[in-house]
Amino acid sequence: MELIWSQHESRTPATFRQLNLSMQIEELADRFDGLIWSTSVPLSRLNKFRESIAGVARMTELISDELGSDLEDIQKALDELTAERDLLPEVKSPYLQPEFEALRQYRAASAAAAAVEIEPTLGLLAAQPTKTLWQQASVIADLTGINSKNTALATIRGNFPLAVLKKMECLAEAPLKSLELLQQEILVMAANTAKLTLIVTSDHHSVLLCLLEKLHHQIANAHKDYLHPYSYQALGSDHNIWQMKEELPPSHYLRNIVERFLRPSWALVKGNDQHCALKDTASAWILFFTGCLHLYVTDRPFDPALKPIVARDRHRKRTTKLQKKLSALQHFEQLTTGQDTNLRCRFLEEKLGSFGREPDIQAVLRPQFSQMGQLQAEFSNILQSIISRSPEQHKLDLLSNGDQSVNTEMQVLQSNITQTIVRLDQSFRMYDDITKPLVEMLHGLSSGLVMAQIAAAPAMSSAEALGFICQSTPFFGMRPISLAWQEHEKFVGLDNGFDSSGLKYLENFTVMNSMTNNSSASAPIAVFKVFHETYEHWKQQLNEDQRKDLARSSMYRYRGGEADADVDDERDFDELFPSFEAADEQSQSRSRSPNDPRATAQLLAHYQRSLFAKETDPVKRLVNLIQSSSTDIGRLFESELVLTRSPLPTQALACGLLLKLDENAERMNVTSTKPSSFNFYNEANVAEAQKLVSIVRRLQARFVQLKQAWPEHSTLDDVLATATELLALKHTAPIARLITKVEQLHAYVHQWQMVASREYTAAEIYDLLTRLIVDWRRLELSTWSRLFDMEDKRCEEEVDSWWFVAYEAIVAAPLSILESGDELQEHTRGLFKTLQDFIVDSAIGHFSLRIRMLQSFRDYVGLIRKSTPSFAIVHNTLSNFLAYYSRYTASIKQTLQNGRQVLEKDMKDVLLLASWKDTNVNALRDSAKRSHRKLFKVVRKYRSLLAQPAHGIIEQAFPDLSHVAQVSPVLIRGDVDTFDLDERALQVCEQSLETWSERPARFRNISTTVANMSSMSQMHSPILELPPILDQLTNNLCEDVRALRNETPATATKENIDLVKHLTTRKRKLFSDVLKNVRHMGFRSNTSTDVLSQQASLAGILTKMPPLETSNSSDQLGASEYYLHQLFRMMPAVRQASGSHSEDINGSEVTRSVGYFESILLAVIKQRTVLGELATNLNLLDGMVEKMQNVWKPDSYIVSLYTSNERYSEQVKRLVHCLPHIVATGCLIIEKHGKFGQLSHDRVLAELREWREQFRTLATAMEQEPGLPEKLTFSEALSNQEQARSSLDRFRLDLQKKIQDNPNLAFVLQEIALWTDMDIPSEMTNGHMDRVVPLKVKSFDQDLLKLCDTILVAIQAFEKTKGETFTLEDRNWLVNSEKTLSNGVKALYVAKISNLIKGLLSIMCQLTQEELPLASALMAMSLPVVLQYRGICYRVLDYTASRSLAMNKLATTLAQSFTQIASKGLCNPSQAGPTETSKTEKLEEGTGLGEGEGAEDISKDIQDDEDLTDLAQEGQKSKEDEEIADQEDAVNMDQEELEGEMGNAEESDDDGNDVSDEGSDDNEVDEETGDVDDLDPNAVDEKLWDDESQETEKEKEGEKAKGKSKKDDKAHTEGEQTDDGKNAEDEEQLSERGAEEGEEVAQQEGEMMDPRAQQEENLDLPDEMDLDGPDKTSGESDLGDSDIDALSNADNEVDEDPIRPPSDIETDDKASPKEEQAIQDQEMAAKSDEADLDKADEAGSPVDTEPEDGEELNEGLLQNRNDDALVDKDNVAPSEAQGLNGQDVDNEADTRMQENMASGGTGTANEEAQADQLPQAAAKEGELGNLQDKTQETSDSRDQSSEDYTSQAFKKLGDALETWHRRQRKIQEARSSPAPQAENADVDMTNTELEHLADENSKADTQALGAATEDQANTLDQRALDNETQDQPRDFLPDETDKIQDEDTIMEEPDARQISNEKHQEQPKPTT
Repeated sequence: MELIWSQHESRTPATFRQLNLSMQIEELADRFDGLIWSTSVPLSRLNKFRESIAGVARMTELISDELGSDLEDIQKALDELTAERDLLPEVKSPYLQPEFEALRQYRAASAAAAAVEIEPTLGLLAAQPTKTLWQQASVIADLTGINSKNTALATIRGNFPLAVLKKMECLAEAPLKSLELLQQEILVMAANTAKLTLIVTSDHHSVLLCLLEKLHHQIANAHKDYLHPYSYQALGSDHNIWQMKEELPPSHYLRNIVERFLRPSWALVKGNDQHCALKDTASAWILFFTGCLHLYVTDRPFDPALKPIVARDRHRKRTTKLQKKLSALQHFEQLTTGQDTNLRCRFLEEKLGSFGREPDIQAVLRPQFSQMGQLQAEFSNILQSIISRSPEQHKLDLLSNGDQSVNTEMQVLQSNITQTIVRLDQSFRMYDDITKPLVEMLHGLSSGLVMAQIAAAPAMSSAEALGFICQSTPFFGMRPISLAWQEHEKFVGLDNGFDSSGLKYLENFTVMNSMTNNSSASAPIAVFKVFHETYEHWKQQLNEDQRKDLARSSMYRYRGGEADADVDDERDFDELFPSFEAADEQSQSRSRSPNDPRATAQLLAHYQRSLFAKETDPVKRLVNLIQSSSTDIGRLFESELVLTRSPLPTQALACGLLLKLDENAERMNVTSTKPSSFNFYNEANVAEAQKLVSIVRRLQARFVQLKQAWPEHSTLDDVLATATELLALKHTAPIARLITKVEQLHAYVHQWQMVASREYTAAEIYDLLTRLIVDWRRLELSTWSRLFDMEDKRCEEEVDSWWFVAYEAIVAAPLSILESGDELQEHTRGLFKTLQDFIVDSAIGHFSLRIRMLQSFRDYVGLIRKSTPSFAIVHNTLSNFLAYYSRYTASIKQTLQNGRQVLEKDMKDVLLLASWKDTNVNALRDSAKRSHRKLFKVVRKYRSLLAQPAHGIIEQAFPDLSHVAQVSPVLIRGDVDTFDLDERALQVCEQSLETWSERPARFRNISTTVANMSSMSQMHSPILELPPILDQLTNNLCEDVRALRNETPATATKENIDLVKHLTTRKRKLFSDVLKNVRHMGFRSNTSTDVLSQQASLAGILTKMPPLETSNSSDQLGASEYYLHQLFRMMPAVRQASGSHSEDINGSEVTRSVGYFESILLAVIKQRTVLGELATNLNLLDGMVEKMQNVWKPDSYIVSLYTSNERYSEQVKRLVHCLPHIVATGCLIIEKHGKFGQLSHDRVLAELREWREQFRTLATAMEQEPGLPEKLTFSEALSNQEQARSSLDRFRLDLQKKIQDNPNLAFVLQEIALWTDMDIPSEMTNGHMDRVVPLKVKSFDQDLLKLCDTILVAIQAFEKTKGETFTLEDRNWLVNSEKTLSNGVKALYVAKISNLIKGLLSIMCQLTQEELPLASALMAMSLPVVLQYRGICYRVLDYTASRSLAMNKLATTLAQSFTQIASKGLCNPSQAGPTETSKTEKLEEGTGLGEGEGAEDISKDIQDDEDLTDLAQEGQKSKEDEEIADQEDAVNMDQEELEGEMGNAEESDDDGNDVSDEGSDDNEVDEETGDVDDLDPNAVDEKLWDDESQETEKEKEGEKAKGKSKKDDKAHTEGEQTDDGKNAEDEEQLSERGAEEGEEVAQQEGEMMDPRAQQEENLDLPDEMDLDGPDKTSGESDLGDSDIDALSNADNEVDEDPIRPPSDIETDDKASPKEEQAIQDQEMAAKSDEADLDKADEAGSPVDTEPEDGEELNEGLLQNRNDDALVDKDNVAPSEAQGLNGQDVDNEADTRMQENMASGGTGTANEEAQADQLPQAAAKEGELGNLQDKTQETSDSRDQSSEDYTSQAFKKLGDALETWHRRQRKIQEARSSPAPQAENADVDMTNTELEHLADENSKADTQALGAATEDQANTLDQRALDNETQDQPRDFLPDETDKIQDEDTIMEEPDARQISNEKHQEQPKPTT
């Protein structure tokens, strides 16, 4: 003890007065420390007061009068603080006090920190006792902070950054009373952190080891007398210093202590100095200080200070004695000898000199009565409770293994040490020289114990998550290797509900993606896994919640009634304008749980959008990411674990800590807030809170003074209490919450002012409060304009909350379907309907936001598609869905904008009324409440506006785009330019390729080949003119409709009745002409049921149609898509017309029109499919061609192979792209560091910005590098790579130098240096540098030639598809031209050729470096062919787009017109009054005398004895309808023709299977081009391509002439009339179901035939009655609607072709075997992807309205029938039976019959003549709808001759009919039944109609719609005949010859039209 005590320098008071003064000052300091946080004194004043106390304490040695006065001043100031504390019992403490203590420990741990000027308030904020400013502090306590329980050894735990981030994350919880202090704390923390950054980021473990080593040396130096000399000499070295002297006995106490404690401790310190574990360090400290205690603490009372005193007294006593003796001897000698000395004197002098100087002793103050006994008692206690309990090594091992008993013992030991230290400090002040060293040893032992507990403490549960955040976030230790090695799987298993590191990974990835400009590339698997696993977690939670809801709903619970609506309104009102008057406001937390699925869905939606966002500044996003990561780290930190070490190095958190401090410093010290930038009711306003705190502080100071004067006044108590409550609120509370308390405080102050005198007034405070409240009310007023924006934000959050639901339908469900092995086709239809409901049923406020969400999902699915190609159908569905419904976004936004503008006016009115200029607080509060109610009404209206269903707008008119209407369909890309050969490439090929001269001429003369390609790909002029023709037709139709609309009067009067009828006739004429032209174009009205089912819904169409994606988008494509979508939208209305339509048109016309629209829809869908596929394939082709072009650019660069790992080069590129943003962020952090630390970093910043510009320039150069095939590069790219590597190396070295020069910036410079690391792990290189199979350039050349030959074969096939041209006079001209165009597009094989180019580019890396230039030159020589081919493809694309635009526009126009006619009729004027005319027309509608059907059922008015002859036909029809309706599979065939035609018979094979021509649309391409397998490069026509161009032209001319002659011969060739659909291949492709349906129809119709029909005797017609006339015109359609001719034959001309004999019919029904074989060959090569849809067309429909397909499957039943077989006079279409100005139709029909019998003319000619009798205006109007009349003129003379001929025909026809009726009566009378049944007894058979046959061998083909009984047949036939003989108007259907649908007219065979005329003869028969 004595040796250690002698080396310890401890200062103690020299006198009792000094001791008393010191104790008095210490008492004042302790009192000050207790008052410091209970007052409102500013921090700066407190710090000055603290410094003054320390200054007085340092003057205690002077003991002057000034010291006493200073103490009195301090005492007085403390008394004032105490009085204030008593009046305002407000206790506060620094919010960051533990963190300030940790920062103080960091400063104490470093000697370098002593030179750093820190903030003077650091110790005050760290809660350091004031007396530590002048007292000698313990080195160990100062370094370890062992006196502070929660912050002990903060430097070792390393939790300082984590703790600060945790406090920053919880900063919002700080109360208002701490606001001022909190603002200063953040600034002080930021300043000291910036200044001590180097110290904070250093390793302090080594500091403890160094301190312990120093203490070892001190103790060894004290005991050097017992140590070996060698050991003594090694005190300053690393050798063992505890070598004892050999002569020291083994039982010596020092030897035992050294061997047990000191020597093992030294071994631990020096054994592994660099990597000593904390556990070993703790053991070394415990062993060392345990040994020191053994050396210092005695077992008996001993005062080491007494020994020097005794030695001094002895020295003084002996010296005095000898001096006296010497003096006596000297005196004696002087007296005796006269000398001053003698021998004895000299002996005494030497002895006196040997005593030396009097020893200097330390001034030690001891009490008058010794306390050594009490002190020894403490020593004994230390020996028993501390030293004896000190843990040994084995116990420390048990502690590290988690032994809780050892941990408990150590905690008890620490408690004993703490209590002992307190007793030693407070009870033995006069023995400080003894207790101070002991206390320091106890501190060291306690620190060792704490270190052992820290080393044994378990790791944080969030350690792995914290590590993941740092490893994946820049400036937190992230290495750039994460950019290359993107398989992040570390987030797996870290999920904590929705609060998972997976979400953090998504956030980090989106930011890194924006830095690398890689948004459209691919994402790592981890991204998809995070989304999917988060969804699965949500799904599990949802199922659990549903089970809980089900359990809760098992019992009945009251759900509320109508009265609850008011409660809901009040709740919404309180949510919008919260009053905060409830006492439990603090419990009303608006914060959401971190596991809230709604919040997680919003986050996921945001991250998903961020994946594809490119407009955000990457630096800003990176800074936000760092701040967000800092918040997450603070939230994950478990601050309650005080003994747990930080899992993260402090250096990794320094950047985030600095940015987070800067963020909070700016937020806490803001001076003002823009009114439009915050929510008055829900958001904090720190600037206004500062004003409030300042006023309240002044109020408290004033009212404390008043309280002292009036201590019992209750108002003063209320004021102070309210002020205290106000300051207890959170500083982040919204102003709406604060203003309630402020108004309450204002009321109390007002009460005081009412009674206060001038002396005790608080007027200034009152005025400040009033002004503050007024300002806040005006601020509230200014924020009301954001209420609508808040509602919009709310809508956005609501839409994002649907993310999981959308993910389940779009991604999760398809994934599960694919896992089960099923197809996605059926799912996409359901998906489309789900999305349709999601969009259509949404509110208009959600519409655009939901569209945005689906767009994000479309892009996300596009990423999935790259790894899972099966998702392409989902991507296409989303693309088409968005393309359609996005068109409504503008309309809905406009609706919202219009509605909002109206409501904003109401809002402004409220604001004007509430423009508060009054300063009365109560009036302002009342006005605010009234305004809140008014505003809530306006907001509720806006909510209603936002909640309006979107389907209301979607169901309205289609969005009109003005620019679409201006797009012309005639704009076509010009001819493809010629391409010049590269002479250098040609020279290289000629020199390096030996076989160059042997190449075919087509490859040597590339220019000739390219020219031939251009000429062969030219389209014929008629084809090119089709788009403008269609456009002109559309415009003419619109003009005609507009003209008729303008001519129609508003009301019908007697004066304009004739004009109205005339206009009605013209309208009908226009309608019929349009239908005829539609049929003439090639469309038919009986589309198959399969096709109808496929296109019946929008989902069925858009899920199969490819999206229109092209890089070269044009206005034509956009306009075409617009009209197509408009047609899709109008089709439901078109179909609805069949069930509900105007009476102006009958059902047959509507049904036929709807059928045409279905056929048109099918055509435009096919056309759009071709267009979409072509555009998609051209995108792929563009990418391949671009790479081909980049391969050969000798003027710019030379292509070479990669010499290094490709992954390595990509890593370098990523680094170069990221470094500009990394450096910019680093510069920002350095600027913040300089600002807080008041340091200058201008030079470093300037140099870093220069590096940033260099890397930005380099990144731009790399971005501009042309794309090359895989594993190929070029000289510039290699140069850029080398420059990048060199720049990275130089930048790394420069950063290292900067770190040495600026160590305080090492924390950020080292983070930047990590991004210069170009190394990648070895596992990334494995498998990526595979050895490739070597490839010879000759083989590459052969593949290149095959590619060119393949292109030429495609051009050949494309030329063949052009075939014969089509004219507008041809039947089916539009449909056939569409087939030709589709076949041409398919013949180009763009997709296959693109893949060939891709494969060719991919094998270039297999060539050697020496052969690569030759391969590039060969590629350049072939490039003109490829470029010409691409140009041809784009020309075809442009033409297809123009065709599509014209076609879609025409279809849309027709649909608009038809829907208007079907809904509103012919738009006749309204009646002016109840005139006689209207009455007559009304009567006629009910009796069948007028147009249309009966208006009402008159059966109730019929009496028993009434004659029902007039209603015979109608009754019979109704009865038949009932019978048919009773059948399960019956369909309504009302007013439809069931009679077959010869033209249709030719479409059936021998077995009766129908083969439709439309079914073979997509197969015709195979006739010329074949399938993909037919695209054989060996099929190239070498003669065509290798010969000279002149010969080629000659051959072409010859082929054209030959083709023309063949075409002319077709009209006279037998067997040529069969359609392509008749071949054997089509028979195989027909579904068996279709054949069975045909057979079933045949059976049913046969069963329903009249059993007597075949037994009747055939009657001959009169010889002069020739009902078969000239054939119909060539303009009829092959798809067959015979009724259309009856509507518009007024403009048809009589066909003067000779009539073919009946014998020719049989020969025309079959094609020659050679042609059948050719047709079979064509059909064999049909495309599989189009076969399904076409077979659906071929199969036919059981509800077909045209006499085609299945109707002719009944052998003989539907053939050779009379034209009037199905005449239903009551249901004839008005457009089919038009009279001449009301002329009697029956008389007219008789006239036509006589004329026909006399002249041999046909019904067609008669109808044409009849139509020509219309007024001239009607004829002109009809010409507008006739396409033939639009394109060619008709001579007037021919019209006149036709008119004369018709007038004669009518007369002859009437005479013939009269004779024929007389003969019928006689025959019926002769054949009347001898035994009629009772019900038929009164029937008059005189007028019964029978069927007339040509001769005895002819078979009757009378057909009934149902199986009528014999009685029914006789009765109905007689009644019908009676009706026919009466004088009633008759509506004959036009002659059947007008209805023949000859499919063979597609092949341009005019004789086919003549055959059917010979085979059909007019035979009257009973009307059924």
